[in-house]
This record gives sequence, C-alpha cells and structure tokens, in this order.
Amino acid sequence: MKNYDLGFACREEDHPCLDSVSSSENISFCLQYEIHLRANTRMTLGWRLDKATDQDAENCPRLGLIHNFKK
Repeated sequence: MKNYDLGFACREEDHPCLDSVSSSENISFCLQYEIHLRANTRMTLGWRLDKATDQDAENCPRLGLIHNFKK
C-alpha cells in the first residue's frame, strides 16, 4: 500500500511516516441464510471469512433480527 499523505507526522522523528511499501492480497467469503419467522419478522444468520496474505484469517459470525413495523 502506498500512502500519498506523507505530510502527516513525517517531519517529527518520534512518529513513523504513513508510507508503507508492503503489499498484500485480500479475499473475503460470505454465507447468509434468512429465516421468515412471521409475516413481518425475519432472522438472518451469516458467516464471513476475511483473509489477507500478510495476516491471519478473521472469522465473523453474524446474527440479525429484522422487523418491519409498517406491515
């Protein structure tokens, strides 16, 4: 990643510059399932996997309850 905002904190010796010459590739994968509980209420279950070549994988379970008050 190349940052072009190098003016921030680069003139001070005790702060690192924001410039980074390292690179990585990212991949994401999502699964989602929706369950209709009632005519106006749904529950969403999901899972997301994020992986970058220079970091460990992150697993993120997801749960959502959606209710439509206008029905």
